[in-house]
Amino acid sequence: MMYNFWVRELDCVSCGHTVPLFKDYRVGNGRYDNGDKYNVLCPDCESVVYVNDWQSESSCTDCGNRFDPANGNVNRGKYNCPDCGQKYSVTDAVDEQGGYEIRLYALEYYCPACEEAGRSKSEVKGYKRAEDADHELAQKAENEWHASDDLNQYVPQVKIAKGAITQSSSISGNDLFQHGLEEWTDFYSPRQLLCLSTLLRSIDKIEDPQAREYLLLAFSDMLRTNNMMIGYQHSNNHINDVFQTNSFDVPQGAAEANVWGTEYGMGNFRSIWEMVLILTDIST
Repeated sequence: MMYNFWVRELDCVSCGHTVPLFKDYRVGNGRYDNGDKYNVLCPDCESVVYVNDWQSESSCTDCGNRFDPANGNVNRGKYNCPDCGQKYSVTDAVDEQGGYEIRLYALEYYCPACEEAGRSKSEVKGYKRAEDADHELAQKAENEWHASDDLNQYVPQVKIAKGAITQSSSISGNDLFQHGLEEWTDFYSPRQLLCLSTLLRSIDKIEDPQAREYLLLAFSDMLRTNNMMIGYQHSNNHINDVFQTNSFDVPQGAAEANVWGTEYGMGNFRSIWEMVLILTDIST
């Protein structure tokens, strides 16, 4: 797994239908033999399928559903219920419903076994819908995190301070608190909290102070791209950086990266550690 794609959800204030907050249904540009196509999510069966144009009406090759991938359920701060048509403010609903729910819907994968077997590039790396096994892995990590009291000391146990960047101001128009974010741990999924705290605990046990400091450099840098405030650049097929703008922009969808890293992907511990090693060699 390179990235897990999550979408925030709210209930319709009129009919109670759970509404996934998709601005559109893009997943990522096509690659290799499908470089002229687009990967999109079918809103009916939730398969990830290829279409010729994500901004035109298309047909799902799995279930036959016809839909326009450009038309999601969120626009200009409001969400639209696909069942009854009710429109409502996202932040008002967050306040009234006590926050969002969040759901895994797709993955970007890399299959090293497929690559070793000489299979096509499209089979080695691509996108797919979230299957039962993927949901089970996420739930297993969440259960393990809640049962690991000893790891809590390695995550920030403080509330987000109110200031010019974290709440709406003349500097930033975004407000974390209107989106139900109150503590720094709210920036992370349970799986990220589990993986990051486990990694930090291992680094903390390194006796060599210089080696430990270098590892902490890599760890602190990877936090930029390993949190649930990270979106995905569909046109370039890679994740964003939480400091891409001088504000905290809360995305309706989040791209959860592989903390340790695979052969491909950006911002993981392995790739950043390799960069630290290169810079260390240059400096010495």
